[in-house]
Amino acid sequence: MINFFKNKKIIEVLKSLEQYKYIILIFVILGFAFYWFEIRPMQIKKSCYKEANKYASDLMKAKNEWRIKYNEQVNTDDENFYSYQEDLDEWYNNCLKKKGF
Repeated sequence: MINFFKNKKIIEVLKSLEQYKYIILIFVILGFAFYWFEIRPMQIKKSCYKEANKYASDLMKAKNEWRIKYNEQVNTDDENFYSYQEDLDEWYNNCLKKKGF
């Protein structure tokens, strides 16, 4: 079995990498920063939107079922009762706050 560090080619590659260690470190830091400040927030926003959309549609269904079940005459002009967009925005903002935004 050949010892990994006795191979001359590998030693040469490691020495050449030693010269560029600060450049490599900068690329690693920039890659991490790009992930942390660009990709991660985008993924969190996407998951919060999916969660909020599901919640708002479920809530809208529950409101409709409630209205039908109890034969309630609901004022359809009441924006607070049938406001899908408000429910969606509220849940989305709560999700973002919960995840640190």
